[in-house]
Amino acid sequence: QDRVFLRLSQAINNLARNSRRPSASEDSKVKVREPDTFDGSEPRKLRAFFVQCELNFQSKPRAFRSDRAKVTFAQSYLK
Repeated sequence: QDRVFLRLSQAINNLARNSRRPSASEDSKVKVREPDTFDGSEPRKLRAFFVQCELNFQSKPRAFRSDRAKVTFAQSYLK
């Protein structure tokens, strides 16, 4: 399980780096579903968790300007 969380940590860092795109002048009006809580019990769901986080980052670029905001958001959905 420690290995899963290490991989999770590395992937969140990669997500934060990869989602640094020029911010749109306005956040998306499209409602994006929040990520499902991830507890590591089903590692195969990790990729879906990352995709859901990335969609949220892209739909609200002003809310996720910093890596800290992205990491805090992702951590809030971990058990």
